[in-house]
Amino acid sequence: MINYVQKFAPNLAVLAKPLRELVKKDNEFVWDKEVHGQCLDQVKQVLTQAPVLKFFNPQKKTVLQCDASMSGLGTRLMQDGHPVAYASRALTPTETNCAQIEKEPLAVVFGVERFEGYVYGRKTFIDTDHKPLESIMKKSLLSAPKRLQRMLLRLQKIDLDVSYRKGTEMHMADPLSRAYLPLVKQDTVDTQEVWTVAGTRSPTEVETEYIDMAESVPIWKLTLQEIKSATDVDAELQALAPIITQGWPETRADVPSQLQVHFPFREELSVQDGVVFKGERIVVPTSLRQCMMDKVHASHLGIQGCLRRAKEAFYWPGIYKQITEFISRCSICNSYKPE
Repeated sequence: MINYVQKFAPNLAVLAKPLRELVKKDNEFVWDKEVHGQCLDQVKQVLTQAPVLKFFNPQKKTVLQCDASMSGLGTRLMQDGHPVAYASRALTPTETNCAQIEKEPLAVVFGVERFEGYVYGRKTFIDTDHKPLESIMKKSLLSAPKRLQRMLLRLQKIDLDVSYRKGTEMHMADPLSRAYLPLVKQDTVDTQEVWTVAGTRSPTEVETEYIDMAESVPIWKLTLQEIKSATDVDAELQALAPIITQGWPETRADVPSQLQVHFPFREELSVQDGVVFKGERIVVPTSLRQCMMDKVHASHLGIQGCLRRAKEAFYWPGIYKQITEFISRCSICNSYKPE
């Protein structure tokens, strides 16, 4: 970060010399609070004032760099590669448990809402080091997981163009997301997600909406419980869940071979309550796939009818081909099939 802004503040190199001496190969790393602590405070001071920071120009291209680490969010507003403003905050305990694919759009929401006065009403370019987010923002809102749809709705009022940038090029947002400011009370207030129920509770009481993705899937609760139990012992889905939570590798070659089939639609995958979802559909464990085909075909709707029914609730790699082959072997369907 210091190396990047050094071109805007030439004296920064001299100021940071004691810090560079610490990391030289033959030097022992001994932190002196008086020397190095004071030096670090001076460097931070330089980073937060002119000429490192510049005034916002409404006529120039506006770029917002956003990044999320495991426990913090960082964002930078810049024009012509020159920083205009920074922002960062810690994640709440609940947000820390979210998947990385949910933290990255949260970083964009945080940046856009923090700098709304700068980005509202003009084309804004978003830089992110999370490749799937670029695809999510280009697809329809319905194709995104439900837990992302609310965040994407909050971005609808801004004209955004999201593009992928390597993490090594996120010189400002990446360190801000790792060395974030501590969480303060106003950061946790979210008027989009918390509201008072008028007439039934006192004004000090609030309710929060909990999004249960399984509620929108047309299946019995008993079937859902069977899927949860089978997912717990399914080797493929148990290997898939941590990758969804922690973030996918950049290339398909870096993904374990048994999971590469999920890579093309990785931005649609999410995990909730031990169940893996693709968009609004449940990813069925291997042991229950034949059972699900039997249930879909129970009323002998024919190939197209069964496929439409399956599309409402279930998914697994090769589902359409397997259902088609399964129904084509059904003696009842074949006997009543139109000549």
